[in-house]
Amino acid sequence: MKDTDLNTLEDRIAWFCEHFEVSPPKIEYDEDEPGAVLLTDELLKWCRVEGISIDWLFAGGVGSMAAVFRDKYKIDPEVREAVDLISQLSEEEQGIILDALKSEAPFEDALQMAHKQIEALRAA
Repeated sequence: MKDTDLNTLEDRIAWFCEHFEVSPPKIEYDEDEPGAVLLTDELLKWCRVEGISIDWLFAGGVGSMAAVFRDKYKIDPEVREAVDLISQLSEEEQGIILDALKSEAPFEDALQMAHKQIEALRAA
């Protein structure tokens, strides 16, 4: 199935199942509106279990998926600041930080140990 074949709910379910190797849910249709898919408890549970966006499934909208992706993978400003600071260290200094973090010492103690080692390295 091509990525462009996503025009209907059934197409989107087929694409999702093919790409993520999951079984499709049971789909029930509205008797009064042929072709209209019912939002059943079983379909909602499948969406929740498989991590699929209801907006995308029913309407093809990608906005909510983009928002969830951004929320999950956006780097926290404090983490970004730490990464920026660490990237300014030499490879040897980064190795000292990494070794300290891998040690079994409490976090604050590990950072103090790394700080002392980096100061000694810089003084040498």
